[in-house]
Formats: sequence, C-alpha cells, structure tokens
Amino acid sequence: MKRILRGRSSPALIVSAIALFVALGGSAYALTVTGANIRNGTVSAADVKNYSLTGKDIQRDSLGRVPIKEERLDSSKIGKVKSAGDADSLAGVAAKRFEAFTLDTGGSRELLRQGPLVLSVRCRAEGANQVAEVVLQTTQNGAAVDGAQNDPQFDVGETVQFAQASAPLGTPAFEQAGDGSAIAQDGTEILGQELYVGTSVVGQGNKCRYGGVVYVG
Repeated sequence: MKRILRGRSSPALIVSAIALFVALGGSAYALTVTGANIRNGTVSAADVKNYSLTGKDIQRDSLGRVPIKEERLDSSKIGKVKSAGDADSLAGVAAKRFEAFTLDTGGSRELLRQGPLVLSVRCRAEGANQVAEVVLQTTQNGAAVDGAQNDPQFDVGETVQFAQASAPLGTPAFEQAGDGSAIAQDGTEILGQELYVGTSVVGQGNKCRYGGVVYVG
C-alpha cells in the first residue's frame, strides 16, 4: 500500500487558490483602506500624490500654525470687509475727490452739487491780481456756512468763499484750505474739505489751478 504524502501548502499556493476562487465566482470586491489598516509612520509624503489632499482630509488644528505666502493670497476669493459703520465711507461721510485742472482768467466751473449746496471754482482778475477761488452758493434760503468766509444766514443769491489764493498776474500763489463746512435746511451737509487753489504754480503761468477732496454727508 502506497503511502500518501501530505505536505503543508505554501503561501503562494493559498493566494493563487483564493484568486482562482474569486475569478470563478465572478464577484467583485472593493478594498477599503482606513487609518486603522495603516501602521503609524509607514506612509510618507512620497506616498501621497501632490495636491490630492483637501482641507476635509486633514484634522482641524493638527497642522498648528502654517505661514501663508503673500503670493498665494487671492483677493478675488475674499469677500468685502464690513466695518461697524460703512465699509465705503467713514460714519456715513463720503469723500469726493477732484482731479487737478486749470482755468484761464475769467473762467469758472461747477465743482459739486449736493442738495441745495453748490460748490464752484472761479479764476478772476482783481486789479493787478489774479484770484483763484472756490465759492459756495445755495438754492435754498436759511443755510449756514463757514469757510474762508462765514455766513450763518446763507440765502439764495449770496456767495461765500471756501478757499482763495491771490497774487499779481504771473506770480505763483498757493493755498490749501483744511476747513469749510455748510448745512442746509433739508439736512444736506458739507462736513469738511481738503481743497487747494493756486495761481501760476507748477510751471503753469497765468493759470488758476484747482484740486482736492470734499467730504459730504
């Protein structure tokens, strides 16, 4: 009677048998890998595809402080910042800036119309002098104004200087007015100014020059 030899199956044979069983069965199995299946310290940066991880894949606060390079910031993805008052103005006051321009003697131009208050500029002759000025007028009686001149009862038809520079024709003169306010009965306000006026300045002989900012509410 022949002796039947029984040997221990090799691991390779077992794996082959399982693969054959799965193939014959026609079933598909999905392999899910979780953190519990990975031994600590066995996965390195080289094992992860660049840019494949998202914020959801990283535990909160696990990275500590991570410096952000300035060139990586994208302002288009940052919403408009809201302040306690108004993000576009200061406490409801809007700044209106005027690009610099010039006028010849005898010229004038409306600068700002805010409710019944009207700011204009004029370049005029006064004797031998050339005068560059910003003036205020109103279309409603009972306003009040304080600028280069003061009028607490400012009515239609009156004119008050907000800023003024004067010098003999061709002589440079420059003036910056850091104050000037006006209120109208309907509540319109001019709450300050940073306007400038000049004659024959920055090489512009015999010209009146204007520019600056007005604050309105």
